[in-house]
Amino acid sequence: MPGYLLDTNIVSYFLKMPDSPLAKRIHSVPAPSICISTITEAALRYGILSISPEDWTTA
Repeated sequence: MPGYLLDTNIVSYFLKMPDSPLAKRIHSVPAPSICISTITEAALRYGILSISPEDWTTA
């Protein structure tokens, strides 16, 4: 089964824009065929940890 490897920018956009055409496309694909690399995971974790608690609701 072909799959999709999502990069950091795509995941970030997907999370920030849940009603975008990209989000609709991701939701239309079976979950087992979507993945991220460990580098993307690390970048997302780093980004989350770098946000101060005061900015959590606006980031």
